[in-house]
Amino acid sequence: MTHPYTLTHMNEISEKNLFSAFAGGGGSSIGYKLAGGNVALANEIDPDAVATYKRNHPKTRMIADDTKNLNDQQKDLDDIDILDGSPPCITFSVARAKKREHEEEGKTENLVLDYVRLALELRPKICVIENVQQFKSAPVFDVAIKGLQDGGYLTAH
Repeated sequence: MTHPYTLTHMNEISEKNLFSAFAGGGGSSIGYKLAGGNVALANEIDPDAVATYKRNHPKTRMIADDTKNLNDQQKDLDDIDILDGSPPCITFSVARAKKREHEEEGKTENLVLDYVRLALELRPKICVIENVQQFKSAPVFDVAIKGLQDGGYLTAH
């Protein structure tokens, strides 16, 4: 079954509830707020990024925990319209392309798959994942896209 929602449908919803996973300091949350979205919840594990996010978005509930510990059993994650995710992308960045370390690459790939797991458990209407230049050429990209498609999501990439 294909998920019936497109960005056009989302524009018709007056208040969009967003969960920002791998939120960093909250840059993407600012964009969603400017577009009329309600950033209901954010997740970040890095203590410095958590502190920055809380300063930038004091009204948004922050879960300072590993994404592996987040699941559909948490009442905070009900009624999410948009799942936004920016898994750390250092291993996919152009600057790091020549100096990738296998251990670092594996960690990043696991975080991308954590995002897919969250999407399939939470079933938001729209899933957005940051796409840096080298991400599409990484093997995990195809695995992530296939996982989302198998879960019923239309994908654009």
